[in-house]
Amino acid sequence: MARKPQNANSNKENAQPTLTSSANAPLTITLAPAKPLKSKVKKAPKNACWSSADDTTLIEVLIDQQALGNQSDSGWKSLMWTAAADKLKGSKK
Repeated sequence: MARKPQNANSNKENAQPTLTSSANAPLTITLAPAKPLKSKVKKAPKNACWSSADDTTLIEVLIDQQALGNQSDSGWKSLMWTAAADKLKGSKK
């Protein structure tokens, strides 16, 4: 005898539980896909195009931000990256 429970919640995506049992066997639950899974196509990341002027600008920002104390022992603080992005905004072709 097979039946679907009325309020079944499943942790697996796109699966619906099916309950089966017989007189001599324990109850078993089988998960079967309800719909075919759609494959997610990942878009290729855009590559950055750097010029020599961009390199110079970034180095200047790094030096300025270091003097302002926006560098810690483990790396740069988020303020530095915001300043660098602002300074380099509009530099791409």
